[in-house]
Amino acid sequence: MSETFAKVVYGTVLLAMILQTPRVSIVITYDPNRSYHFNAGVNGIRSSFLVAALFTMMAVLPVREFSGFIKPGKKLFLMLIFPWVSTCCMMFVSNSVLLLRITERMLVQNSWNCFAKALLAYCALFGFATEQMLHWYSIYQYHNWQHAIHEKSPAE
Repeated sequence: MSETFAKVVYGTVLLAMILQTPRVSIVITYDPNRSYHFNAGVNGIRSSFLVAALFTMMAVLPVREFSGFIKPGKKLFLMLIFPWVSTCCMMFVSNSVLLLRITERMLVQNSWNCFAKALLAYCALFGFATEQMLHWYSIYQYHNWQHAIHEKSPAE
């Protein structure tokens, strides 16, 4: 039970971090006496965690419930995994393009380093998410393979 809880927490935190879209506003004035203003923040942390928890519990369900009792059908498996995977991939593309554009715009100033590092950290988070997706897929393939072997072997 604690292993399943740890998987749900890991998947929830990972997806919630990927879901977070940074709220950025940059005001640049061309007056040399004034400096530019930069504001950044994150909105909707609670809703991101709730959505991430729901999608993660759906994604972990086939791994937990189908472990030898029921053969998971591919359509059911995809229906339960699809929200997590699609949300993760779409938000990664959206947020990485946003961070890339901000980094491109900030190349003139000296503060572009932090955005480049944020983009690298975001790509690392997506690497962990990709590992999670491949883990779920391999578990599905393993259970599908085990069930096929069990069906072919004669009953003893």
